[in-house]
Amino acid sequence: GGYAGIFGVGGEECGDSSLISWRAHSGWIGEIQFLSYQQEDQNLLLTASNDKAITVWDLNLSASSGKRMLPKQVASLAAHDGGIFSLHEVGGTIGSAGKDGNIVISQIVDSQLSSQRTLVGLHEGQVIKCVRFQALHGMQAEGTILASSGNDYAIQVSDLRSRSPSLRVESAARSCVNFVQWSPTNEFLLLSSSFDADLKIWDTRRVDVCLHSLVGHHLVPREARVKGMHRASFLHEGKYVVTTGEKTDVISIYDVSSGAAVSRGLAESAGTAIVSYEDDRSCVLAVASSMQVELYTPISKNEMSA
Repeated sequence: GGYAGIFGVGGEECGDSSLISWRAHSGWIGEIQFLSYQQEDQNLLLTASNDKAITVWDLNLSASSGKRMLPKQVASLAAHDGGIFSLHEVGGTIGSAGKDGNIVISQIVDSQLSSQRTLVGLHEGQVIKCVRFQALHGMQAEGTILASSGNDYAIQVSDLRSRSPSLRVESAARSCVNFVQWSPTNEFLLLSSSFDADLKIWDTRRVDVCLHSLVGHHLVPREARVKGMHRASFLHEGKYVVTTGEKTDVISIYDVSSGAAVSRGLAESAGTAIVSYEDDRSCVLAVASSMQVELYTPISKNEMSA
């Protein structure tokens, strides 16, 4: 465990091999992210691991390891008393969480890390699986509104600028809430996934009931518990949600406005995590399994019939 890999997601030069792969930590890696802003001479990458550390790597610098040149570690912070499941950085502010049940807010300045504050008790001391800052497309992200979830079956939304009580979604699932993600275009919409057979979309203005329950992507009974930790993703400026499924190689796409399934397409193999990469010209879906990462391009019905 502890290996990190960098893959190309566009262009004909992208093949089956990663651009670079190295052992970044002594334990499994819970999260990996390129820094949201980069200085001209930098290409910084953040990793967080079961070894309790957050580490900064500069891909533009290199360190020798035998015959290979690997990214250089430029900073590391022992942020937690247990393994780190999740990390998210926005505008230089980092939120991290894991086995110790705490959320640590850190800062990265000039490639260096510093711990700023620790949020204790938001999830009743239970393991925290995911933290995500709100970051709307076209808006300057500040790292102030933070959603978190974990083994207490709840979702917490915290405004780091305020001393007032946070918004809490009790019993957000019948099992651990493994992932949360903000809509990239709607400040009120939040996506969650757990070991339940459905994904849920929440409107934070009314959390007594979820806005939509997305079902059908897992080939298990509605009330069954899935075994994998499936990470879904918003797609096409938050208009859709895309996800993999348990006991199936199908990739499912749901309409966020209605909650209805609009596409189910067969993938090469089963995956548990899916992330979309979009720009003005194209969209690429990266689907990760225990053995590989596969890249797909969604196509419309018009393109299929052309």
